[in-house]
Amino acid sequence: LRTAPSTAVCSILHISNLLLSSRRDCPALPHIPTRTCQDAFNKWEASQALAQRVLLATAASLSADPAAAAPAVPATLVAAFKGSLALALGGGADRSLLAYALALPSLSELADAAPLPVDPLALVAARRAVKAQLAAAAAGELAAVYDSTAPPPAFSIEGAEMGRRALRNVALDYLCAVEEAPDRAWDQY
Repeated sequence: LRTAPSTAVCSILHISNLLLSSRRDCPALPHIPTRTCQDAFNKWEASQALAQRVLLATAASLSADPAAAAPAVPATLVAAFKGSLALALGGGADRSLLAYALALPSLSELADAAPLPVDPLALVAARRAVKAQLAAAAAGELAAVYDSTAPPPAFSIEGAEMGRRALRNVALDYLCAVEEAPDRAWDQY
């Protein structure tokens, strides 16, 4: 009897194929239709690649002229972000992977991908600016995701509950980027 490989094995094989084929440098990668992608891993990968390119371009712009305002976030990133939020609101998707897909790449990932010399202040400013623009563009959807992931009365360590908490915290992080007084954060903690 042959059994299908586990999701973890498939993910590891997919990562290996990416590294071997150097697909990371493919300019078409950010154009993967994240809204219609059925594979959560590919959705995460596409959203991270697109966000990384936008963040690095924003950081380069801010590094060249620190007094200038951050450039507008491209509509493709906003659409991908809203598509992930729509999946979160629709249910049925893995909330943990959606939380990862919605999160921006970390500063260390951006520093690794940035051309030398790395300007860490520009990377921080770019992350803040892009996060604020995404949050402003999807404030209603973020609030709906946050409200729809309210905790049940009893705490649970089940996988679905961990995913719900991760998604709720990502939505809260974005909402705090645009709200004057982050009352939601105060109420949650």
